[in-house]
Amino acid sequence: MNKVSKELIEKSEKRNADLFKSEIGSLKDTIIDRFEAIENKQIELQSELVQKTERIHQLEKAMKRNNIIAHGIPENGNETANDRNDAILRLCDKLKIAALDYTEAYRLGKPTTRKNRPLLIKCVRFRDKIAVLKAAADARIHGLSLGDDLTEEERKMRSALVTEKKKIKAKNPEYMCKIRGEKLIVQRGSFETVYKIDLETKILYEISALSQAQSRRHSTPIHSL
Repeated sequence: MNKVSKELIEKSEKRNADLFKSEIGSLKDTIIDRFEAIENKQIELQSELVQKTERIHQLEKAMKRNNIIAHGIPENGNETANDRNDAILRLCDKLKIAALDYTEAYRLGKPTTRKNRPLLIKCVRFRDKIAVLKAAADARIHGLSLGDDLTEEERKMRSALVTEKKKIKAKNPEYMCKIRGEKLIVQRGSFETVYKIDLETKILYEISALSQAQSRRHSTPIHSL
């Protein structure tokens, strides 16, 4: 092979190598761009999902806002709507409040002869619900328990807060602990600290700390568990 032929072959090989590198680089850039586009789309979809999930949760909370779940109200085997109305009237008499305006009342769960099923009451007005819950808390009637109609997320939150509340009380019996909505309030002497909990990590985090006097000035009435 003469010198000229050898140089031509080397130039051709170099040109092919450069072209191959260029094509590989272009293909790599295209793949990276597509992966980035997919990742961005996933982030966008996840954000939309979080927003829609939160929207659904808020709508569910709004639907349940005026509801009461009553435990301990006697139930007969062939209970009718009139029977439930009479039971609600008797409840109001026990609590010494006016007859409750409600749109619907029904038992939760499958019928059983072993125990009374919870009774869900849909109050007409939110203030009426609060009045009933306050009256029940003040009356402290044995065997009767009234509470909010919680969403699934709120039940998980309440369960997690109850667990943390028990841990704090076990370690510090002198502390006063109470749950209000999605918050755990811990009173240490004259100071009150408010916590929320991350459901994924189950870690409490502080959102405010006030002296007892400050707490009375800044707090708003919220139904306590």
